[in-house]
Amino acid sequence: MKKPGFITEYRGLNRSIYVLFAARIVNRMGDFVQLFLVFYLTARLGFDEAGAGRFIMMTGVMNGFGILLGGYVSDRFNRKAVLVFCQSVFAVSYLICGFLPVSMTVPWLIFISSSFRGATWPVTNAMVTDLTEGLERKRAFSLLYLGTNIGVAVGPILAGLLFANHLNWIFWGDAATTLFAAVVVLFQVPDTKPTKEKIIENLATRTDGERAEEGRFFSVFLRRPALITYLLIASLISFVYSQHQFSLPLQINELFSVKGPKIYGYIMTSNALIVLLFTAPLTSITKRLRSITNMAIAGALYFLGFGMILFTKSLGMFIVSTCIWTFGEILMVTNSNVFVASHTPITHRGRFNGMITWIHGIGFALSPWISGWVIEVYGISAIWPVVSAVAFAGAASYWIMSIFLKKGKE
Repeated sequence: MKKPGFITEYRGLNRSIYVLFAARIVNRMGDFVQLFLVFYLTARLGFDEAGAGRFIMMTGVMNGFGILLGGYVSDRFNRKAVLVFCQSVFAVSYLICGFLPVSMTVPWLIFISSSFRGATWPVTNAMVTDLTEGLERKRAFSLLYLGTNIGVAVGPILAGLLFANHLNWIFWGDAATTLFAAVVVLFQVPDTKPTKEKIIENLATRTDGERAEEGRFFSVFLRRPALITYLLIASLISFVYSQHQFSLPLQINELFSVKGPKIYGYIMTSNALIVLLFTAPLTSITKRLRSITNMAIAGALYFLGFGMILFTKSLGMFIVSTCIWTFGEILMVTNSNVFVASHTPITHRGRFNGMITWIHGIGFALSPWISGWVIEVYGISAIWPVVSAVAFAGAASYWIMSIFLKKGKE
């Protein structure tokens, strides 16, 4: 038997998937503004933890608005055009930020452009779903997730080095890579929105959750109880996972002071490198397990990885913690997209992906606000028991759901 590796695991996919993979690498290589926004607000603008949390929550709400609108628009118009337009707008916004002095104008521009950034996610997911079927879909989402982390492996450590003395280059780098990725998609990827002929063929041949349906979005959505249950649990899991962007850097800052941004960059680069090394093997090893089972395992890994941060004081143990929750991240991201796709009708892919990405975003949006309040009142060490409890509840809920789905029809 061949050992799982990059070439063997991702061979034979649609050419457009490889193009989207390459564009994702370039785009995420410069996508480090969001990771360092908490440092910008606290270290440069003097925000306290609660104030930074509230502002990041507002940015998350704006991002969520873009997610919903992007999903809706991509079911109505050319998906490629929507993706390229949104990428171009937020790239120009970041380009402008690079020329501005340190002031509240910069985070407000980030706030406004967040809606366009958010819109790209449901559009991309809908395009990947359009281009794939069956087991190929898990490999395709796994490949794009891998592309995300190839870029992130370089981005955070570079941003950590630039933050102190060359802050403007963080914005310019993000803008340049995003514009380049938009150009690649524009000229190398065809539009994937299903034609009327494709929908008619789907009605004649499909009887599963991907069968075309008529009616308004919410009426179709409410006829899928498994997807609704999944989303409720996913909001808890999103709260847990988002700690790597808010509570984790604050914990690092408290322990390592002025070296905090640089060390956080090392930790996030470690996260990306673990993804690079283990995404293909984990995808191969777990591909025969049902997506919902893999997500339950991922929740358990979040419980262990984030829970141990309460007792972690050294960089080495932070790397161990990161390794554990990153295994969970790999399983969660690659399997959640597949689960959603298998319960989404071909006629509503953009809107379903928009709603689902938005629900995930609720956890991200509420997390800084809730976490910031807990940290301000009880101290940074108090947040990790809360995170552990939520992760345990999410993992147990997915496991119960997997048992329930075995008894019925998926």
